[in-house]
Amino acid sequence: MCLVADNAGRELLADLVLVDHLLAAGLAERVTLHVKPYPYYVSDATTADVVGCLRRLASGPPLIHAQRPTTTHVLAWLLHGADSRDFPK
Repeated sequence: MCLVADNAGRELLADLVLVDHLLAAGLAERVTLHVKPYPYYVSDATTADVVGCLRRLASGPPLIHAQRPTTTHVLAWLLHGADSRDFPK
């Protein structure tokens, strides 16, 4: 399955939640995430944005790193108004 990530920030986080769900639920064996090579517009998602978001998720608060981050954990964080910049560095 291919997924095009258009925007960074909250939208990128939602794209990663979708990828996690597709893989965890067995709805896809593999997901290829496509991003832009450089931002054509200020909010465009790039490889650096994906890497940064995944690093923040991996080093996040105890709820996130106490166990494998689940779609529910990440979605709860997102729905409570967090944006990827809120994850601890």
